[in-house]
Amino acid sequence: MSFDFIIRPYQVQDVPQILNLMKALARFEHYIDGFKVTEEFLCAAHVEGTDDFNILVAVRGEEVIAYSVHYKIKFTYDLLPTYIMKELYVDASNREYGVGKALFLTIKKMALEEKATRLQWLVMPSNEKAKSFYKKLGAMPDQEWEHWELSLTKI
Repeated sequence: MSFDFIIRPYQVQDVPQILNLMKALARFEHYIDGFKVTEEFLCAAHVEGTDDFNILVAVRGEEVIAYSVHYKIKFTYDLLPTYIMKELYVDASNREYGVGKALFLTIKKMALEEKATRLQWLVMPSNEKAKSFYKKLGAMPDQEWEHWELSLTKI
């Protein structure tokens, strides 16, 4: 059985389906109660087209089956971009077909084309499937740096 899909930047008509996938991820990662993304936000972000919010989608026919959100920043010591993959999510019924790998490799290719020196992302400690997936793609947890944060909503 052929499983054909394409990877492309999102379009306004994709927004309702992307929002549903984002909500599915929010439920999985237990932050659905604080989820604030709206169709209006996603449409406005598409029109603005900034480097600080980019979405790629995997589309099969007319269905958005996966998405990734990424942005880039410059590091002060080398002034080269670092790509930050904020989210990568594949609809549960479309996993095991290489969709997540294709999204990841597309972001990696984009980063390399811009001479980025790093591609970074976070993985929930309990998400063993994600850890295994990224290890198969050659990634490893950063052993030199700890991820820290200060919640500005709880001060």
